[in-house]
Amino acid sequence: MAAVTGANIGAVAGVTGRTDDGAEIELEMLLLPLAQTGRARIRALGSLAPLVRPYWLGEEPVVGLELRTLRYIEARRSQTSRFGQVGRIRRGFLVFNGGLARLP
Repeated sequence: MAAVTGANIGAVAGVTGRTDDGAEIELEMLLLPLAQTGRARIRALGSLAPLVRPYWLGEEPVVGLELRTLRYIEARRSQTSRFGQVGRIRRGFLVFNGGLARLP
């Protein structure tokens, strides 16, 4: 979390979740920083999604997580979208103009 919020970079992690009875689930976690204004110290948006949905998901709580892999997502200054647009860096994110920029 310190890298995500302190350096304004995203992170993708492979995580193993475990239930009380020892069942395991492979999960993918995404953490993205949010703009920090005001008094908030840590602001991030995250998701945790299963790679394969087991039958027990939603019935048994995951009580423990173990980090397996971690990769940081950093914007590069010379990125081009698959549509040929050149992106720009804004607050640490790579931004491409959308449809609203072309409206009169």
